[in-house]
This record gives sequence, structure tokens and C-alpha cells, in this order.
Amino acid sequence: MGCGDDHRGTVRMDMNPMRNGINLLADAHFIPLRDKSISKTLCKSVLEHVDSPRKVVLEMKRITADEIILVVPNIVNLGRMWLNLKHPLRKVNAGTKHIQGWDSKLINHIANSTGLKVLSFDWRLRRFNKMGLVIRQLFSSHMIAVLKDVGARDKTD
Repeated sequence: MGCGDDHRGTVRMDMNPMRNGINLLADAHFIPLRDKSISKTLCKSVLEHVDSPRKVVLEMKRITADEIILVVPNIVNLGRMWLNLKHPLRKVNAGTKHIQGWDSKLINHIANSTGLKVLSFDWRLRRFNKMGLVIRQLFSSHMIAVLKDVGARDKTD
């Protein structure tokens, strides 16, 4: 979702018809795919742009059979916090169309409210990968969360 010009994946979706990588032009709030028709969903830099992140996550849950991987801007990043202190009355991220930012607490909340479970969090930053978790959280620009609909699996056990 929100594939932009990225050519990875079998089904690449975006709502901007000018992108080169897409093969499905659609709004993430209403994904035109059958239930559980996708094995894994990668939602990269999309949730911060949508009107209803919960609706988008519910749509991903509906179409995804296995894991949902979310890549979102990390609002715990020191650079973003510094900008917010300098400009407290502006949007979450000036110069972008970001409606909201994300941290692990907000991801847990949206997962719980949609019946998903967070399997893992990660903060990718090449220079700090060998550093502790706190260092990665403070300097990484993005957070990666892996979610799964554990309720569907539990019903078959």
C-alpha cells in the first residue's frame, strides 16, 4: 500500500495515478480485494496520511491472511521532538502532508482496537543497529511494527 514507484510485491497499491510502480489504483480505506486474498501486507509511510488509520488497518486485516507490516514515522525521534519544541503550534510534521505521528503506544492502541496483536517493534537505523533499543528509538526516523490477526488462528485451534 502506498507503493509509490516501488516495484516490490505482487500487488502494489497507491491512489496516485502518476506513480510508476502501481498495478492497483485504490484508496486504502476501501481496498477492492477479497477477504484474506493477500498473504502479507506492507503498509509503508501511509497511515500518517490517511483520514482514518483505524479504517485502513481494518481493511488490511480483512484482506491479509498472515502478517501486516507497518512502517510509520517515529514521533519519539529527537529531531522531530526538537522541531515540535521550536514550533509548538504547527502540524505533526511541517512540510509534509502527515496528519498524525506514531509511537509504540499508538500502534498498540490501534492494534488492540482492531483485533490485531503486535508481534514485534523495530527501529531501523544503520548506524545505531548495534546500539541499545533506547538509542535506536531516539534517532530512528521510522518505526516498524509487525501485526497479526491472532483471533482468526485461535478460532481454528
